[in-house]
Amino acid sequence: MQLDDHKLEQWEEVVASVSKEHIPLHCVKKLVLRLRGGKRKTINLADLRKHGVDLDGVETAVSQKLIEYQQDIVNIDFIIDVVSVAELIQPYTDRLLRDL
Repeated sequence: MQLDDHKLEQWEEVVASVSKEHIPLHCVKKLVLRLRGGKRKTINLADLRKHGVDLDGVETAVSQKLIEYQQDIVNIDFIIDVVSVAELIQPYTDRLLRDL
């Protein structure tokens, strides 16, 4: 499904307002672990999926990195794939709006 620029912009606003813990893992592009001392570690979930790692494998990889860096993690930034979120939710919102 191809989203027009206006709908994509609307979805970017919606995604920015959602608590990231509630975003499905398959809609996360990257996790940026902010570590003590100003260091960062990026986990590229989109790249893992592109290389054929299934959702369970992605979850395992993320869990291993979180355990590995748990003592040094100051914060975690979620980089969300807005297109994936929109493609997941847009059909439902279209149906809801059509029925109004």
